[in-house]
Amino acid sequence: MDKDAYYTPDEAAKVLKMTSRRIRQLAESGEIEGKRSGNRWEISKASVHNFREIKPPKKKASDAAVWPVQAREALEEVKDLRYQLGRMEGRLELTEQAESTLRETLERERERIDQERQERERLLEELKRERERADKLEEAQEESRRLREELDAERSKGFWRRLFG
Repeated sequence: MDKDAYYTPDEAAKVLKMTSRRIRQLAESGEIEGKRSGNRWEISKASVHNFREIKPPKKKASDAAVWPVQAREALEEVKDLRYQLGRMEGRLELTEQAESTLRETLERERERIDQERQERERLLEELKRERERADKLEEAQEESRRLREELDAERSKGFWRRLFG
């Protein structure tokens, strides 16, 4: 199990303030992403945080009847702040994962660029060698042409002239 990407049902229950049984029910119904491997459940962290953002915590009717007005307001504010904190923690976690992924991608791209630079340098060296070979071949062809012309000039002279100059 990848601890960075998944919660156990108990951990997800703490985050969503539900029972682990309810978390498993949500996973089975597909409301949150989860998979079962044997007796163990893996609940997607991103799915838990998305679920928390979509469904705010439910308010209990019994709280309103027992507490004085100021206490109820303070309690509501605390609940709201907890809810916001949970959302921010989820966003922070997702941001950290995205940053980590981007850093890994950047490092891979840097390595790829270094490899391509090395390949480019190798190809430039090969091109330089090929140009030198081409220059030598051109010189050899020029020498061959010059010698052929000399030979043709000698052949065009008569036998006696070639023999005695």
